[in-house]
Amino acid sequence: MKYLSVTNVGLHPTIQKLSNRVIETHLIDYDENIYGEHISIYFYEKERDEVKFENLDELKERIAQDVQNCEHFFKYKN
Repeated sequence: MKYLSVTNVGLHPTIQKLSNRVIETHLIDYDENIYGEHISIYFYEKERDEVKFENLDELKERIAQDVQNCEHFFKYKN
């Protein structure tokens, strides 16, 4: 099964800067707990560089925009 997603590869500069990069993927319109499961991620387009936001609300707003951009990209790609 395939799902649209947005993925961050980075250091969490807004929340707590990490010393090693992590990969986090948000599956769009998917509401099951799959922590610990193995998945495959396919990268199609880079949305933006990682940014340190002033607060979590700004980060959440930007992630919502990233999700909209992803949906728009695949709507017109197919």
